[in-house]
Amino acid sequence: MQSEFWAAIAGAIVGALVGAIPAFFLAERNSRKLLERDAKSRKLQRQGLTQRLVVKLLVFMDMLGDLKRHLDEEFAKKDSPGRTTFEPWQLILPMSGQGSSNLPAFTADELEVLFEMREYDLMQQLMLFERRCSSAYANFKEFCDRRDALQSIMPTPVKWDGDIATTLMTEEQINHMKQYTIPLNTLILGLREHMAENWTQAETLAEELTAFARTMLEQPSLTIIASRE
Repeated sequence: MQSEFWAAIAGAIVGALVGAIPAFFLAERNSRKLLERDAKSRKLQRQGLTQRLVVKLLVFMDMLGDLKRHLDEEFAKKDSPGRTTFEPWQLILPMSGQGSSNLPAFTADELEVLFEMREYDLMQQLMLFERRCSSAYANFKEFCDRRDALQSIMPTPVKWDGDIATTLMTEEQINHMKQYTIPLNTLILGLREHMAENWTQAETLAEELTAFARTMLEQPSLTIIASRE
């Protein structure tokens, strides 16, 4: 009886082992495949987010370059006929279709890629650059709104020479307008000064993000080129 009992126990154990060992290796193989699939999926996700970072930085640089070029071109007219006595607020004209609402924004998912790869400084610099661009466009919009408001209360021009208007004002009127023109001049001059700093930062970020994207996208020849300067 005892020999039959132990024979049954041994048979059960061997049977269990025979069934368990293949199941174990099958489960291990499936688990390995799942991990490989997850790793590949995560890699593709990181690459997609990296591409979005690159595209958004290019959009930022394009829009920032438009505004910088506009300011530079308008200030360059200072020495042209009829404009030598113009104040800064008179030189700079509004740009149509430009506003901070048109700017892109880096999402948490996109920035998480940099955090995951321990690119902490690049992540912080991109966030700072986004805020500086938004601030620049908000300041320019404020300048345009104030300039339009000022023109609405100024006396009607007595004559036009092309796009240059001549308005006759008394000294009292001129002094009264200074409460509007002085803040306008300060606003646009400060914006112009900061634009040079913003563009320098944009070029630096383009270089750093290029190096990061080359590794993530496995594209050694990738280059981020600004379309405006």
